Amino acid sequence: MLYFLLYNIFLILTLPFYIAYYCVLSFKNIENLNLLIQNFSFFYKSSLFLSKNDRPIWIHASSVGEVTALKPLIIKLLQDNCKIIISSMTITGRSQVTKLFNKKVLSIYKPYDLKFFVSLCLKKINPSTFIVMETELWPNLIKQVHLKKIPLYLINARLSDRSLSYYKKIPSFVKTTLNFFDYIFAQSKLDEQKFLSLGAKKENLSNAGNIKYDICLPDNLNKVSLDIQNTLFAFAFAFAFAKNFDSKDINIKKEKSATNIWIAASTHHSEEDSLIKINQNIRKSQPNTLLILAPRHPERFSAVIKLCEKKNINYVTRSSKKTCDNNTEVFILDSLGELIYFYKLSKIAFIGGSLVSIGGHNPLEAIAVNTPTVWGPYMFNFLEIKNLLLKNNLGQEALNEKNLESIIENGLKDNNKKDFTTFLKSHSGTTQTIHNKIKNKTPTKDF
Repeated sequence: MLYFLLYNIFLILTLPFYIAYYCVLSFKNIENLNLLIQNFSFFYKSSLFLSKNDRPIWIHASSVGEVTALKPLIIKLLQDNCKIIISSMTITGRSQVTKLFNKKVLSIYKPYDLKFFVSLCLKKINPSTFIVMETELWPNLIKQVHLKKIPLYLINARLSDRSLSYYKKIPSFVKTTLNFFDYIFAQSKLDEQKFLSLGAKKENLSNAGNIKYDICLPDNLNKVSLDIQNTLFAFAFAFAFAKNFDSKDINIKKEKSATNIWIAASTHHSEEDSLIKINQNIRKSQPNTLLILAPRHPERFSAVIKLCEKKNINYVTRSSKKTCDNNTEVFILDSLGELIYFYKLSKIAFIGGSLVSIGGHNPLEAIAVNTPTVWGPYMFNFLEIKNLLLKNNLGQEALNEKNLESIIENGLKDNNKKDFTTFLKSHSGTTQTIHNKIKNKTPTKDF
């Protein structure tokens, strides 16, 4: 109880600063004002196109990556005729909901984690089930859902060593919060053990596997990738296609490549500088090499552009709609929801957030389109995936920048066809496991 009191005092004291921060951000993007308003649950249920008697399944997913990973589960729930609402923490997360599901899935911003706002939001939405994705442990939200006797699940649950160390400093607070969940689906055996060590009940916890292996590739993958190749990178490729082109076949046939394209995805501050240097060095021996830079956060697009200008780098941005030529060194992917198509066109992918102590990002999207991956020494948020990829020789870890340069250079020279589908299939099935459990526990009228 003491920790809950201290937590709530902290939220109350920081609330004015929180409001001021988003008010300032709203001058740059007015959607931040909408985010702030919804944080305080100031919306009408009718604005979500929910009738008075509707009881949707509410899923909370913090970011773009989590929303994307939920796609296979959402599809199954929609097939069960469920109404679904997804809450997110960011503008980009909410935009991804719209991009993936259009109007089939409703979206809101997560309420500020004080009892009044949380209770007001729960009253308006009145969910039949509440699902939390990965690590989003918001104590007041979770507690109020539990008190209202709404089935509550933590799916694809994971804990980094850093989070585990922090949580162990407040054991009773964390144990109480975890045991509000009706069931916890850990994404690995190691994560299961971590949750047990924090006091989660063994009978309400299992290792279900990682939902991120159940990747749903877009139906238009080949078509869009081909369009991008022809409009942006026409100079780069000389492709020959089979007469009977199958749009569902994810394997674009590369018979001749006039240049080398590699991608650095979900990059963070201070990584881009190193990656640009690596690309410049590689271009000394492979002058047609092109680096696609995809910053993790949209608010950093302008910073990456300024970095290229400062270093006199010949660059093209996605938003400019300009075509790359032989002199283009860097292509900046300053758009959202297109990463999979650029993975498809790259010979090797660097996974960002791993050269600095961020913990890395999900490499499986690149693997799904048969693009080899490499990452830096800081991949602790994806430890199980990293170890499996290394064990199966499907990814490489660079110990430092020099090592990364060598791996990228060799990867660009390697023209052997890769096929990682068998690996992904062997680790799939988590979505079905979670769906079955939720379906059996959720009131039948919602299915």
